Amino acid sequence: MSGNSLSLSSIEFVKVLLRGVGQILFQKNAFSGFLFLIGIFYNSYWNAIVALFGCTISTLTAIYSKYDNEDIKDGLYGYNGALVGIFIFVFFEINIITCTALVLCAMASSTTMHYLKKFLPPFTFPFVFISWISYLVLNTIHTPFSSLIPVTVEDSNIHILSASLNSFGQVMFQENIFTGFLFALAIFIHSRKAFIYGLLSVVISISCAILLQISTKDINIGLMGYNGILCAIALIDKRIFTTITLILMAVILSLLIQIGMVKIDLIPLTAPFVFSTWIALLFKKSIKLFQGTNIITS
Repeated sequence: MSGNSLSLSSIEFVKVLLRGVGQILFQKNAFSGFLFLIGIFYNSYWNAIVALFGCTISTLTAIYSKYDNEDIKDGLYGYNGALVGIFIFVFFEINIITCTALVLCAMASSTTMHYLKKFLPPFTFPFVFISWISYLVLNTIHTPFSSLIPVTVEDSNIHILSASLNSFGQVMFQENIFTGFLFALAIFIHSRKAFIYGLLSVVISISCAILLQISTKDINIGLMGYNGILCAIALIDKRIFTTITLILMAVILSLLIQIGMVKIDLIPLTAPFVFSTWIALLFKKSIKLFQGTNIITS
């Protein structure tokens, strides 16, 4: 629902931006968002700058479009813009074309978010959708690829601790153990439950990846765990059994979707998380309807 144009003081606006960064991992907490930014900055100061810039553009778009004020204050119109900002400059060089693309894509992420939320929980789909389009367009006009993508040496051994921490970092394209630690700490500070289920999802993801004989390099740098973390936090329910069941279902499904996307040369981003979580929520709703029917007919 649209409302009156939102008026914020400078301090309030900064808090909204930090919440926006925090919402990438479902943390509606300015301090958690601040820790996320510090973590990104530690690994790449440029990634931190473009994340904050993308978050600012998408948030301002929502304010001037007079979208729901409470959603804006909660940072819900900032996180997709932040992710878009990092994505563009992880994959492409810094120039006038990519800077223009960042502004347009961040704005588009807010618009996509606004209309999609009327039908489905948007999660990070606006980021995924806009990023896929931007990649196609920038690649078509021969925009130079970035040299910032880290090159990791293949290791035949799986390092559980680094793989786990990197999984947290890879939610925002950061392959760095300390960055992953700060991300995990930020979640722990805001929600112990989210932290525990996030760790559970990493265990499930890494175990499944090992069984499926996924490259140890991909496991160690966290590529097999980040979608699972998002699934786990998104699916937290008041009932432990329901939560664990949904997480197990979504994490395994997200891993299979991710593997399938890689095989057809489609950049997965957080699409496996979005699709598997939508399916898990539909499953949960179907079970409730089935139980309700049994109660009525019994």
